[in-house]
Amino acid sequence: VAVKTIENYVLRLREKFNANSKGELLDLALEFGYGSNIPESMLKTQLSIVLKD
Repeated sequence: VAVKTIENYVLRLREKFNANSKGELLDLALEFGYGSNIPESMLKTQLSIVLKD
């Protein structure tokens, strides 16, 4: 998958969830219960991730 494709997915998710940043999108994902798939070590370091349901 191309980087641009992932960037577009993130942009659409930010628009859908009215998030102003990737960090805010991640906070919303955790709030909605999607955090169970994100290892604790990834939450301590800024990384680019892909969220899926």
